[in-house]
Amino acid sequence: MGTGKIFQFIAVMSVLILAFTLASCAKNGQIGDVMVMDDMSNVLVYARLQNIQKGDTEKLIYAGVPVNCTFHVSFYRERPYWIDQSLSRLIVRNAIKYDNVKKNIYVTTRLNEKEMEISEFKDVEAAKISLFEINGVSVINVRALTRGERYYVMVKAKIEKDQHSRFVRYILLLLPFMETETNWYRKEFIWKG
Repeated sequence: MGTGKIFQFIAVMSVLILAFTLASCAKNGQIGDVMVMDDMSNVLVYARLQNIQKGDTEKLIYAGVPVNCTFHVSFYRERPYWIDQSLSRLIVRNAIKYDNVKKNIYVTTRLNEKEMEISEFKDVEAAKISLFEINGVSVINVRALTRGERYYVMVKAKIEKDQHSRFVRYILLLLPFMETETNWYRKEFIWKG
């Protein structure tokens, strides 16, 4: 077998491995259960990430690898015959971490990188529900809205490994779904004041 045939074999195998890896990283989650409502002073958004491979997430959590679920939330005023006006953009980041000593699971919620809440769980299912949802995030004050105008919220989610852990790079080869990203989800909203 000549050097050219070996090179061709290695090239074909590399392309097949790359294609398999990219296929396994395909989007498999979606945003659902989106609600937009006001509470007399703010517009609140509720959303949940659905259809995600949660079994692999559980393995990573118990291995001590921090997993993040980042929600990008944008609020727009719809303007006919013109570009829609962006009124606010938020990043909600839920991070989950397992404490091997105390046997507790912690979910930290950050809003635009400011820590908002730390929840403690004994049950991994309840912790995963908290990881994959945003619950009543204030996107804008109602004083900035005009009665009867059309608005909409765009929500997108991304699940990612902890960027600071070198160990995760090796796990990522076995669990490539950890870079899952959803499509944008649009929810209409008319403020009636």
